Amino acid sequence: MFKCQFRKCDKEATTKGIVFVMDKGDKDKPVEVYACDKHKKVTSFFESID
Repeated sequence: MFKCQFRKCDKEATTKGIVFVMDKGDKDKPVEVYACDKHKKVTSFFESID
């Protein structure tokens, strides 16, 4: 299994999704991440539909 990729979290990931980060030129860039049950509830996390 994967580990949660949110900062300072070492829990097991339960969900795959996307967060948007600032890229060069002030554009938002989608980045695929894995999240635990706590961090999948963050408003900036969008769950993948695979």
